[in-house]
Parts: sequence; structure tokens; C-alpha cells
Amino acid sequence: MHERSLAHFESIQYCRRWKTKQSLIDTQHQQQIQKEKAYWGKVLSRVVEVVKFLGERGLALRGDSHIIGNSDNSNFLGIMELIGKFDPSLADHIARSEIKDRDIHLIYLMQL
Repeated sequence: MHERSLAHFESIQYCRRWKTKQSLIDTQHQQQIQKEKAYWGKVLSRVVEVVKFLGERGLALRGDSHIIGNSDNSNFLGIMELIGKFDPSLADHIARSEIKDRDIHLIYLMQL
């Protein structure tokens, strides 16, 4: 029978060794995907909580400015900046946004 042959046994052993290697490109790719998922999950959870907070109190999300760091920016962006002072995940996201474009225009759900 094929399942009891030496060739089959060697193939199974090779396959098991191949799957357990940590240096596979796919393994590294999967680790990067998991990091990105965790990053965006953290950012999204904070965004949702801020929107819920403002919505429960009937406060506007929009403001006169959509520029990060501007004192006339929206309630939403102001609270996100405040949380970013204490939360490394959000601080990193805000820093990425500022580096990407100093005059970044954020799109809110109500503007769609």
C-alpha cells in the first residue's frame, strides 16, 4: 500500500518539517498581517467609542477645521487627539497621518 511505503513516509516527514519552520515567507507575511489587524483593530475601537460618546450626548462630530493640531478642529478630532496623548496606538496613528500629509482632510461618516 502507498501509505506504508518509504516514499510516502519520507514525504509526510518532509511536509511536517516544512510546516513547522518559522523562516517561511508565508509565516512572516502572516505575522505582519496579524500586527496590522491588531493595529487597525485598536484604532477602530477608539474611533467607535468616540463616535458613540459624542452621539450619546448629541454633540456634533464636525468642526471648522479638519487639520490635526488645529484648535478649531472638530469635537471628534479633538477627542481623538486627547486620547492620543495617553494611548500609544492612537498616538502612532495620528503621527502617521501628520507625516503623510500636514493638511490631511479626514472623511467622517456624515460626509459620505
